[in-house]
Amino acid sequence: MAPKATACDACGKSKSRCELTEKEPDGPCLLCRYLALPCVFSATYDVPCDFCRSRKRKCFVDRDGDVSGAMQSSPNQNRNQDRRPCRECKHRGHTCTWPDGERTNKPSYLEFLGLPAIYNAKFFNDLVPSFETLVYPFSPVITAEEIRDAISNMESDFEDAALVCAFGSATIFHTKGTGRSIEDIGMHMESLAKFSYAALKSFDPLTGPSGRLLDQPRITLKSTMAYLYLEISMTALGRFNRSFTFLREAIAMLQVVENGSFPLEGGESSKYQRLYWEAYVHERFLTLAGSFPSILPPLPSGLPTHDPTLPPIVEFNFNRIIRLFRILDRRFLAHWMHYSGKEALDDPIPELTEQWIEKKKAEIAADELQPDDGGALTHMQVADMLLNRLWLRSVLFQLSLKAQPQQSAHGLLFPAGQLAPQLHILMETLGEEDVLGSRGAAILKKLFDITRAATEAITLAADAIHAVGFDTRAQISDVLSLIRLFFRFETAENDRKRHLRDLLTRVQQQYPNLADYTLSP
Repeated sequence: MAPKATACDACGKSKSRCELTEKEPDGPCLLCRYLALPCVFSATYDVPCDFCRSRKRKCFVDRDGDVSGAMQSSPNQNRNQDRRPCRECKHRGHTCTWPDGERTNKPSYLEFLGLPAIYNAKFFNDLVPSFETLVYPFSPVITAEEIRDAISNMESDFEDAALVCAFGSATIFHTKGTGRSIEDIGMHMESLAKFSYAALKSFDPLTGPSGRLLDQPRITLKSTMAYLYLEISMTALGRFNRSFTFLREAIAMLQVVENGSFPLEGGESSKYQRLYWEAYVHERFLTLAGSFPSILPPLPSGLPTHDPTLPPIVEFNFNRIIRLFRILDRRFLAHWMHYSGKEALDDPIPELTEQWIEKKKAEIAADELQPDDGGALTHMQVADMLLNRLWLRSVLFQLSLKAQPQQSAHGLLFPAGQLAPQLHILMETLGEEDVLGSRGAAILKKLFDITRAATEAITLAADAIHAVGFDTRAQISDVLSLIRLFFRFETAENDRKRHLRDLLTRVQQQYPNLADYTLSP
């Protein structure tokens, strides 16, 4: 037998002799092998860190191969060699420090995650301007300054590392105009999402330093927002299944916080409320785009409380998005899930009536009449709001088409003419990649639904169009403009392009002499 300098956890707890064989000097020990227990060596440092010393505690470090701080060494190695963050500091999110001279190599959490050297502070700081312009106005929770602080601390904190990698994955999609190819950007997004998720698992909110489950989970704004950034990233790539998984993680954390009626002070309460409403909007998008169930109700307190630190135009636009998506109430979602074949078997579905459809049309129209805050909205915010409204119109049209095909054409003739002229003006100013392409698969999904609804309205409503005196030539011209616009995006799926071509062929057969049906831009 080889005498052992440090006992494993099981032997130490039972105060038993911990013996290793010469053939297996790294374990398991004889007792753990006999009792079929995991043989884990949680060694103590000869010199405790500052935090443990101040509280007169032993300084434990895991050495079981886990990425969250394992020394990955045998139990007989020098315990002061290649120090790692101790268990207590890792649990509390502290930077684990030793007295001067006791720790020469500061460990990097990014090295534990295996993050490539290309993802350094400069890489992430270069993304912050794009974040401020294209992400924060639609996700006003974590500020650019907070992102920079997390970047400076990501080397020594798993939560900050998770937030930074998730922010990078959600933001880098907006850098397509900087010489990066779409394939290169997609690779970065997938890679950063993987490392962010690994860091989130290392920052475990459910377990304490001893490995036992906590009575109260450690729910933080950073970790919750990291999951939401991952959802945004996967939605931009069109990975709606992954998006839904990450969103559910964020929603579970939010519901734990919401269960306490947001017992926070000042700006933190407002931030959690904005985070809640953002998850609410994203969940409803995934319900309509992928038939995933929505579980978040509207926040009982209403719109987020006013935050003086938030730019007024950002607050104004964010509240408008909330009001618009509140149109998607439980009955609306129940009808959509029913006609998608995904409704719950024990959930009665109310009748879909023409009166209800007209009521929802009126709610969308009422939103269009809201003031635009003196024209201070950016082109991106205007384009996003315009597309959201018309997308809800297209969803309502599709819902009516499934339920009452004989009434849909006359009752819901789709207003494509409201979209094309305004959209083209915006594109002349910023270019389609800035206005639409940078928003990813979510915007392309909305644009496809709008274009499909406008085209189907023509093919199904020939008699109704003439009955109401509608300008068929103008309607077809607008539809052609939308289809040509959709075809300009290289990331648009071929199946969707093929579907629009088939619809356009039907329009051409009905109205062969009213337009030039070629699809070249």
